[in-house]
Amino acid sequence: MNLSTKDITDIIRILDTCMIGNINAFIIENGQVRSINEDRTCILISTKNVPTFPKMLALTRISELKKRLGLFDIAQLKIDAKEHSTRDEIQLLDIVAGKSKTQFRCTSPALLGKVPKGINDPPGWQLTISSAELELLLNASRTFNASIIQLVIRSTGEVGFSFRDEANDQFTLALEAPSVTIGDDNETKVINYNASIFIPILKSIVKSDVTQLTIGSNGTIKANINTHDIVIMPNVDSGE
Repeated sequence: MNLSTKDITDIIRILDTCMIGNINAFIIENGQVRSINEDRTCILISTKNVPTFPKMLALTRISELKKRLGLFDIAQLKIDAKEHSTRDEIQLLDIVAGKSKTQFRCTSPALLGKVPKGINDPPGWQLTISSAELELLLNASRTFNASIIQLVIRSTGEVGFSFRDEANDQFTLALEAPSVTIGDDNETKVINYNASIFIPILKSIVKSDVTQLTIGSNGTIKANINTHDIVIMPNVDSGE
């Protein structure tokens, strides 16, 4: 199967999105891309701008593929997805640009283990973060070298983020805007997120003076990056 220019552009955008979520493998099947990172703290599931292949495509070593594609002018790129002769999967990507060529070997989908096909977490709360609050949160997380970001949504509507450094010194940020409850849960919610996932994704979705986040009832955060849905999974979810 020869990929069109749009197919190649879509693949590159999928690679970029995966790298933001520290995802190093994905499956494309029936026009859907899906993946989960090794820590199971970030999930990618999308059907928009996803190439359709005649057989299942499973890729690992995503950063390496991105580097190889980056060697060439995208306008000259041609990619041929070679099908496995006996298995229902793509075996190899032949990459050509002008007189230069390389290959990238695909993996067997079975080797990637169980990859979620969907997330069942109805909306629970909507948060509003100003650009000044978000900038402070991002800068402070780097200064404190935070590994865990804790979000507290109180039953009274107050919202705060906090994290600690290696010496156990704490940073807290209380948002000006109260939360808006969407679901039926009116209890205080305490949710922990992996900072290495939470921070780069939050940074990637900022497009205006105000950023709105929808928090799922179980603590998931869904973001849209490069037209693809990427979900931040909570590390710890407990009431306070």
